[in-house]
Amino acid sequence: MEKTDDYFETLCNIFNVSNENKHEWDEQFETIYKELGIHLLVDTNPMEIVLNHIYTTDNIGLLERMLLTEDSVDAGTNFSFDNDMDFAFTEFEIGDWSDFPDTEYGLEGYNYYVIHTENFMHTFSHMMPFREFLSLQKSEKKIGLA
Repeated sequence: MEKTDDYFETLCNIFNVSNENKHEWDEQFETIYKELGIHLLVDTNPMEIVLNHIYTTDNIGLLERMLLTEDSVDAGTNFSFDNDMDFAFTEFEIGDWSDFPDTEYGLEGYNYYVIHTENFMHTFSHMMPFREFLSLQKSEKKIGLA
C-alpha cells in the first residue's frame, strides 16, 4: 500500500498545486474559504490549503465540486478548477453496449480513477471516448481504520 504522503501528493498533482496561479481562481477560493470558515492568508497556496482540508477531513462533497462531477454540475454547485485525472487512472473497462466498441474516436467504455483521502478510497468514472463529467461510483472506508 502507498504511503499517506503519496496519496496527498497525487491529489496535489491532479490539481497542479505546484503551478497554481492563485489569482486566477480568487473568487472560487473566497467562496470555499467562506464555506470552510477559514481566512485566505497572504503568501500561501490556497489550493494546497483546500486540498489538505479535503484530504484530512475526507470532504468528498467539496472534492466532487472541484472535480466537476455530474451531480455537482446538475446541482449548480461546481467550481471550475483545472484538473488532470490521469494521475489517478486505475483501469479502462470496455463497454458492453456495442458489438464494435472501437469507434473512429477510440474505444467505448469507462475510465476509472481512484483518489484517496485520509480514511477513504473514492472511485470515479466517466464514459469514453468522450469525457463528459465524472461520476462518483463509490467511497470505501480503508481497511484497518476504526
